Amino acid sequence: MRILIYGHSGSGKTTLAKQLVKHYNISYFNGDDVRKMFEDYNFTIEGRKIQADRMKTLSNGTKSCIVDFICPLDHYRQYYDYTIFMNTIEQSKYKDTNLMFELGKPNLEIKNWKYNIKEIIDEINLL
Repeated sequence: MRILIYGHSGSGKTTLAKQLVKHYNISYFNGDDVRKMFEDYNFTIEGRKIQADRMKTLSNGTKSCIVDFICPLDHYRQYYDYTIFMNTIEQSKYKDTNLMFELGKPNLEIKNWKYNIKEIIDEINLL
């Protein structure tokens, strides 16, 4: 299963991803690390599309993985089997991200950290 964790910068995507990776012991792709690897810090709409395609391509070779990045456009979330929206902050500190961010319909929406990791794992395992 390919799990996408998306949301605004600072919403807790990486924190949750690392906990899930530890539990499932599967491949993990972090958007910041991938940008660093490609030395690509283009945050225009075109740059974000390239990043979304890059994340899809990297995760395509794995049967199961966790991917975490902002992924502001809903179209790019459709590739993943399970999506988690980290809706823990109202807006990003980046205005351009706020303007283009589409909410979409995630499988799981985390509005605050009242959830514990076991509840999230149980929710995912119900699939």
